[in-house]
Amino acid sequence: LALNVSIAGFIPKPHTPFQWARQNTIAELEAKQTLLRELLARHKQVKLSCHGAQQAILEGLLARGGRDWADLIEAAFREGAVFESWSDRFNLGLWLGVAAAQGRDLLAEAQRDWPLDAPLPWDHIDCGVTRAFLAREWERAQSRTLTEDCRLGPCRDCGARDLLGECPEARA
Repeated sequence: LALNVSIAGFIPKPHTPFQWARQNTIAELEAKQTLLRELLARHKQVKLSCHGAQQAILEGLLARGGRDWADLIEAAFREGAVFESWSDRFNLGLWLGVAAAQGRDLLAEAQRDWPLDAPLPWDHIDCGVTRAFLAREWERAQSRTLTEDCRLGPCRDCGARDLLGECPEARA
């Protein structure tokens, strides 16, 4: 028996309850990867692959960036940032340098907390789930409270009913 395990660090994404979350630092991500490697080292049948911590930071920044990031992305491209998902081509230093030239601190931006009432670059996009629902779910996540699946319990008033005219789970 052989088991391939692939992990990636937490990357906050828009339109999720975690869109307001801070991202782990590179050191925190690497420490978690090291811990997993140590825990799995005695299991020779397990092969662990880890997504690069530095790449995860950039992915998190780009996932939550708005129009104001366009100049940074273009400048990084002009400086040679191409095929950034290839670990042998990725250069966080290039991105940090381009950002610094624009007066930005990418690492501080990745690790900042976003207030629940802060305007978000993607607020103008209606994904069918309300901001109020996501905020409630964020608060529930902070208190480690699970939300019951609405197919098994009451409607959670996520907003999909308003978009579709009925709760999509009611049709399941």
